Amino acid sequence: MTRWVPLRRKDFSFDPVLDVISFIRYRVTQYNESYDFLATGPKGSGKSTLALSICYRYNPNFDVKKHVAFSVQEWLDKSKTLKRGDIVMCDEMGTRQFGSSHKWMSQENQELSDIVQLNRTDGISMIGTTLDEMRVTNRVRSTYSVYVHSEEKVKVPHYVKDETGNRKLDGYYLAIRCLIRFRKTDLFNQNGGNDYLVYPRNGPKCIIKRVLLFHPPNDVFEEYSKQRDALKQKMVEEQRAKSAEQTLITERRQAARTADAIDDAMMKALMNGRSRKK
Repeated sequence: MTRWVPLRRKDFSFDPVLDVISFIRYRVTQYNESYDFLATGPKGSGKSTLALSICYRYNPNFDVKKHVAFSVQEWLDKSKTLKRGDIVMCDEMGTRQFGSSHKWMSQENQELSDIVQLNRTDGISMIGTTLDEMRVTNRVRSTYSVYVHSEEKVKVPHYVKDETGNRKLDGYYLAIRCLIRFRKTDLFNQNGGNDYLVYPRNGPKCIIKRVLLFHPPNDVFEEYSKQRDALKQKMVEEQRAKSAEQTLITERRQAARTADAIDDAMMKALMNGRSRKK
């Protein structure tokens, strides 16, 4: 861990050990700045775990039941009870239920964009997870100021001292190594840009490119897994019901077409019979 000594230590309310997440929260709560995160990475790279780690580090009172949303409606419902210093995890953004760029004109996406924009002045942060940032509707995507990309899962050795005072291996911590970048807005360049964090703003400078975040507590991860599994089961059931309904509609249409064809055939036979009699 890199250490630094600020010129004015009174400007910082936390221990001067490098802690990017606490630094961001301090800027949000004390200076009313706005920081929203977007976690990206390939499938299975640990995006959701990374997001949970950031949330837990950002807010020690983080509660999965209160601060994790899997759809626009969940996010809208939970945003009513949020307060300054909270952070919300928006999992699997860019899907049909959560901010898809393919549904950018939908009512749900308009409401989501409005809430995200308003929260920027209320000291409330959010972190979204997605395979690809372009899957998220542009109006929401443009509000993210911190991009976190999960690179690999790592094991960090944990040592303890034995009776003789010697250090011995006692196991491993699970952690995720990630790349972190900050989106900078240049008033003279509408396209903006990305840059690495220069930390701290006062004192000796060090540029942050990668951080190592430890796995969230087991109870947090288990509760998240339960909610995610329940969502997947609900989506499967909804898809099955939708498929059954579509099958029933198709069968009814096919039966109607068959009945129409039979009626047409009978009408033609009747007309042919009449023609022969004449």
